[in-house]
Amino acid sequence: MDTERSPLEIGAILLGLILFYSYSHVITKSFFLQTKKIAVTKDFLKEINYLRNTTRLITKDDIIGFSTSVIPYKIRSFSQIIVYLKNNEKIELIQFCYFNFKEIEPVLLNCGYKHLGFEIYRWKWFDSRHYKYETAASPKQPKLV
Repeated sequence: MDTERSPLEIGAILLGLILFYSYSHVITKSFFLQTKKIAVTKDFLKEINYLRNTTRLITKDDIIGFSTSVIPYKIRSFSQIIVYLKNNEKIELIQFCYFNFKEIEPVLLNCGYKHLGFEIYRWKWFDSRHYKYETAASPKQPKLV
């Protein structure tokens, strides 16, 4: 009985493991990052994460604004809202995570949050993207003399 594997079999096994890890990583990361609720007021955003059992208040002064985007998936495209914070953090709200997603943008506008515009989804890596307004969100660097 031959127990040696050919290089093609080893390569196929390694490729399968890498793909399995990649998809598992994306699904797990999305599950932990997207299981939250957002409450919008004129003074702050309240982010409630049910899995971590945490609540975070983000004051309006800490928010630069928000943009809209569309994420293309193989089955269909989903809308997205990206909230840019002054500390260069971003909060991504994806359509399939919220029953009332269509109400989020009008509420943000009615509460006086700045709409930065629409941004095209550009992949950076298999689980990340390029952000159009990221430079606008980065803190101002002090000038060196």
